[in-house]
Amino acid sequence: MNWLKKLRHFDAIRVLAVMGKDADAQALQEIADKANWHLGFAANYESALEHLQREEYSVILCDRDWMSDPMGWCAAVQKLVAASPHGCVILTSTVKDDRLWQELTELGGYDVLIKPFQPEKVTRSIEFAWSHLKTRRQPTKPVGQCR
Repeated sequence: MNWLKKLRHFDAIRVLAVMGKDADAQALQEIADKANWHLGFAANYESALEHLQREEYSVILCDRDWMSDPMGWCAAVQKLVAASPHGCVILTSTVKDDRLWQELTELGGYDVLIKPFQPEKVTRSIEFAWSHLKTRRQPTKPVGQCR
């Protein structure tokens, strides 16, 4: 095992995907296997909330069209963001525009990923989110007092 694989083994990116078991889920599993991520699946946002109570995930992928919340994907994203203060919520969708991205970020989400998944874009988005989290979690050094 090379040093990068060892590092990822001990500091693995943990991804929770809220989506059905379809071609997108299979593609995501293949991407996660290649990248050495821990990937969990939840069939709906209620199940995702249960997962988040038991384990911590770095990234939560939410399929915009799969959300079963009667109030829509916005309410589901808000609940997932609140349940995972140390995670990044990424919305997956067949459409991406500036308005959707803006709505998501205003709700506390991190990014929008287009389906069908392109491995390099999925990898980039998830690894950027993970890097963002690692930077955010590091304690800051106290700033000296100005005189």
